[in-house]
Amino acid sequence: MLKDACDRMLAEKPAWTGSELAEIQPHYERARQTVIVMSPEWLARQTPKNDSPDAIGDFKHKMLHLVGNNLKKLGLDEQARQVELHTLQIIRKAETIVEARHLARDVQSWLTAHGDVMRLVRVAELRGLKDVGNDYARKLQGIGERIQLSEVAQARTQLSDFLAKLKESEASIIKRGSALWQAKVRSEDDIMSLQTEVDALIMAFENVPNDLEDLQLMRRGLRLYDRAFRRLSDDNLEWKELGDLAAEIRKEICDAFGNEELPWPPDKTIDGFIHDISKRRKDLSVAWIDGVEKDAADVAAMNATEANRLHTRLGAPPAVLTEPHATRLEHINKKLTSRLGILSVEWLVEKFKELPEKSRKEFLSRLRDITNAK
Repeated sequence: MLKDACDRMLAEKPAWTGSELAEIQPHYERARQTVIVMSPEWLARQTPKNDSPDAIGDFKHKMLHLVGNNLKKLGLDEQARQVELHTLQIIRKAETIVEARHLARDVQSWLTAHGDVMRLVRVAELRGLKDVGNDYARKLQGIGERIQLSEVAQARTQLSDFLAKLKESEASIIKRGSALWQAKVRSEDDIMSLQTEVDALIMAFENVPNDLEDLQLMRRGLRLYDRAFRRLSDDNLEWKELGDLAAEIRKEICDAFGNEELPWPPDKTIDGFIHDISKRRKDLSVAWIDGVEKDAADVAAMNATEANRLHTRLGAPPAVLTEPHATRLEHINKKLTSRLGILSVEWLVEKFKELPEKSRKEFLSRLRDITNAK
């Protein structure tokens, strides 16, 4: 105000005497000197009222347009420059605080929206979240180097924990996929278990082409092995037929996959099937021959009905019967044949009873013909 007054008096000099101007000039000089002396301390205390955009705008207008222009009017260019530097620094800091808090809120919202990460089973989604999370982490690190805020520190800690969970979840799924290459397929239970796991992992690796291709190959292989196991499990197959079928299936599977590599090679896998199936077939053979031997223990005392029933049973041994058990069956048959020889007439009657009505009449008719002919 004193500066403006002096300037007007100089401009209107004919209207003002030199003594009148000299009366005001010392007051102006003292005031200007006071500004020079007090400026650093005053400037250090100048900050926006808060970090809202309006408060920052008001602060910028006050410092640069009002105070800055006044200092320039006083010829205090250095003080005006210091005000400008301080103001821009404060504004940058305030804007950084706003940016940091906004970023921290964004991170918190994103973490809340994806808090159920442990339930995710798709690798592509996990990797997508990891990419977003890593981008947030870089931003938080960058802004953390510019300003220290508790909100930023908290967001960084929570984000780090979240990214660790993402990494753990992805690693768990990848480990399950790798385990398939170490798995063995020897039984129907193995096939069912692996089919369930492969189907689950195909969903998990959706939109991950390389891994998905391997898993789809495995699913094809398991389906072929499942059909193969069912064919080989037919208990109506003779032992030689079982061996021939196994060789045929090996060739079919090798031809089906060509140069494509399965975790479970056809030769070893089919051999495993045969081992498992053979064990079960041998158990069935043991159970059957043990039962027959138990029932034939008193063959010498059997009546015609009992002997005929046993004869019918021995005449239809299961296809799973092993050679050693076939030898034991032959021994029983010899005993039974001897007994049936003794009971030949009674046995003939038993066989007659088994005939249908029409065959009985035909039998009796032929018997009469033979009797009459004699």
